[in-house]
Amino acid sequence: MRLRSLSQFKLMRLSHLATATLLLSQALSQAIGVQSTTTGNQTEGQEQSTTNGNQAEGQKQPRPKGNQTDGPERSYPGEKIKWSACGRTQKGFELECSSVDVPADQFNKEKARNITFNVPIIRLRRENAKKNLIYGPGGPGLSGIEDIYFGGDEMTTLVGGDYHLMSFDPRGVNSSKPTAECFPTEELALTRTFDSRKLQVEDSGMFAWASGVVKACRDNMGEHGKYINTPQAVADMNSILDAVGQEEMVLWGVSYGTMLAETYAALFPNRSSRIIADSVVHPFEWYDSLFIKSDYSKTMEVLQAFADECVKAGDRCALSSSAGPKELLINRIVDSVKQLGPEPLDVYVNVTTYGWIDNSTTWGSIFQALYSPDVWPVLARDLKSIMQGDGTGALLNSGLVDGLPIDPSLSASWFYTFNDGLSGADWPRGIHASSRTRVSGTAR
Repeated sequence: MRLRSLSQFKLMRLSHLATATLLLSQALSQAIGVQSTTTGNQTEGQEQSTTNGNQAEGQKQPRPKGNQTDGPERSYPGEKIKWSACGRTQKGFELECSSVDVPADQFNKEKARNITFNVPIIRLRRENAKKNLIYGPGGPGLSGIEDIYFGGDEMTTLVGGDYHLMSFDPRGVNSSKPTAECFPTEELALTRTFDSRKLQVEDSGMFAWASGVVKACRDNMGEHGKYINTPQAVADMNSILDAVGQEEMVLWGVSYGTMLAETYAALFPNRSSRIIADSVVHPFEWYDSLFIKSDYSKTMEVLQAFADECVKAGDRCALSSSAGPKELLINRIVDSVKQLGPEPLDVYVNVTTYGWIDNSTTWGSIFQALYSPDVWPVLARDLKSIMQGDGTGALLNSGLVDGLPIDPSLSASWFYTFNDGLSGADWPRGIHASSRTRVSGTAR
């Protein structure tokens, strides 16, 4: 299934990328030097489980940029930056945008004093608000600018009128400058990105591919690449707070954004006033493991819920004729997907639209769809068609028709994931590095 919107990609990782993640992590520990807090190099990590939103069918909208402003600049008492109008939400809330320049190394500003990032900020102001609440976007690699544009109405309703709702594009993401890119052009990305349907754990060529991609990421980003990581992005939020004249952090992190929240609380406890972690990523697994098992801890429960709802829906569920007890329906789904391993379904629609569906592709689509019950009817129709030997719907909804899907957040996600996680370098990592840095954690 296609994700319903690009912004909802923050709540998932494709399950069939797991092996590539592990191999990239191993390659990174050999090929790229990455700097996290104050000490050195990291690689790998992963994200989120299966209870919240995804992508889906429909047309993609262009990604909003924080530098797309309109109208004269404005300023507010106590703030150090100027803002410009940059659009409205669907319900008419005006949005304003600004940006801050931040040092590449927030924990050793002299070390990279000539290297900076520009971090764009967006805000939805409320009339009676006195403080700003920062929303930490997911991914990693997802845009807070985009989230406020597309979801600001619902988000400010949840937050209430006591806070201005503010977010940002983390360094390397979307409209931040420079933007994290492993490939100079999208055309090159299409030729260099692996097809996960051909992925095998024992494939020796996969490690060679991963090593090459890692070096391309390093060379394409130059000195900036090693500073694109979670602790640095977290410290950038202090620069944002300072720019708006606010001492205390009120932070709402969703999915990977909970890693921003948890890391912020660890590094800057004296500035942490209210920290909300929504759809929590396991911090120790994120920083200290090659694979995050908890990402998939609830997957089977959600699949059972899907089967249960299908049985309850009767004829309104396309799989109803294959239903019965939900356990039997799940067994039929598993057996039909398993059969696609030795016998993939070829799909031909026309001269420009054709391909194949195998078990890896289908499990990835199922995993995505489990995030959003509103796409479960589509999932049921696609699975029913697969059981009948027709993979057309599944292929069209997989995003693989026009070649491999290249998400704009992919390169940024790689940098954050592998710069944060476990590597073979001999220095403190992740949580350990964060706890060591807390001695100076309140420095701004």
